[in-house]
Amino acid sequence: MEALAAFSVIFLAFALLGVVHLIGQILAVVDIVRREDPQVVGDSRLLWVLIVIFVPFGWLVYFIIGRR
Repeated sequence: MEALAAFSVIFLAFALLGVVHLIGQILAVVDIVRREDPQVVGDSRLLWVLIVIFVPFGWLVYFIIGRR
């Protein structure tokens, strides 16, 4: 029974992390699309969209250093 409880806690933690990750990606892509190229670091919104979609936690990198 204790193993089931431990599994449940770990499963819920990963599920929550997955939801946060998905919401972060969606918010980052929406923010990138609403901006102009000069408003993002590197002057390329397309590059940032690709980073956000394909790099794990790329959305976090975008929000920390990708916006001007």
